[in-house]
Amino acid sequence: MRTIVSAPRSIGHGKVTPPGTRDAQLIHAYLLHMSERVAARLRRCDLEAQCYGIGMRTRLGWVGGRLRTPSFTQDSRPVQALCRHVMQREWQGEGVYQVQVTALDPRQAGCQAELFEAVPAKAQMINNTMDAINRRYGAFTLAPGSLLNRSATPDVISPAWKPSGHRRTV
Repeated sequence: MRTIVSAPRSIGHGKVTPPGTRDAQLIHAYLLHMSERVAARLRRCDLEAQCYGIGMRTRLGWVGGRLRTPSFTQDSRPVQALCRHVMQREWQGEGVYQVQVTALDPRQAGCQAELFEAVPAKAQMINNTMDAINRRYGAFTLAPGSLLNRSATPDVISPAWKPSGHRRTV
């Protein structure tokens, strides 16, 4: 029996939207919610990523793609910028049925310092404080104001969820 769980190859969150959603503000809120979830899991597992898959499923297929942040991060703000980019450049107003945000290349956090980029200590302190409050009082007890319109539907764990190791979310 194998008891060691290997590091995740990707970390993602997705959510089904009301069928055929065309409200850009609502879709943006769903994407922001998913980017916060991914960033929180990256921080909890002490990982960071640079390549992200941002997608919206429409009747004709997936809209979006693979995008990169300027550097490896576990902060949601650069990922949210990628979400805005996808909405502005890729989405043409079609009805959306599902959204997905996935960190495609997670690696151990802080394994190589950036040469020309200062470490955002203030952002890291804010994230750590927010994570501590949310661990104690429940997910999204403290959240960015941009998530005021987030989905009120319960978070459902996919069947691929494992009850131990990195994939433990509840």
